[in-house]
Amino acid sequence: MSNVQKPVIREIGDGDCDDICRLNNAENSPMSKNDPRHPYNAAARLIEESHDPQSKGRGWFAVAGGKIAGIITTENFGGGIIVDPEFRGQGIAGHLIRAREDFLRAQGQTTTQVHILAGNTASIHAFTKAGYAFDKKSADTLAAHGGDRAQVPQNTVLVMERSLGAPASSAPRQSPRKAAPATPKTP
Repeated sequence: MSNVQKPVIREIGDGDCDDICRLNNAENSPMSKNDPRHPYNAAARLIEESHDPQSKGRGWFAVAGGKIAGIITTENFGGGIIVDPEFRGQGIAGHLIRAREDFLRAQGQTTTQVHILAGNTASIHAFTKAGYAFDKKSADTLAAHGGDRAQVPQNTVLVMERSLGAPASSAPRQSPRKAAPATPKTP
């Protein structure tokens, strides 16, 4: 594991379609470009939704060493996370997950879910490390396969969830201060 400085997290915007597609390995996609799920179309939707103030669809890049190291999206896009193989094992996923959670918390959400294919070991590991757990249905699916995720069909979607705590208050935070000692009153 190489030492990498804390990545810069930035919201996805115009001009990012090629980087989104590179991380999604769009060139090797078995889908036709006419399929709305193809990475090029999904990238275009992500960029479009990120400009709509009414949409909760957002995505962020982690930039490390001047390179796009990873991407994460809100659950409008499945809570997807991808870290470039060059940057895996360096904490990039954790920074991306926190950015996503901060956004969702600011939107008033108190819980979040992500949908992950059973065969996506890296994403399951990243979200588990960040405190996510399988929902009841997914836990039951795993139990039905003896608790061995490798026995679950690889294209099975598992749901992981996590509490985000209470939404951030809009009231300004007051710093804790010690009360000044009371001045004794003289009779």
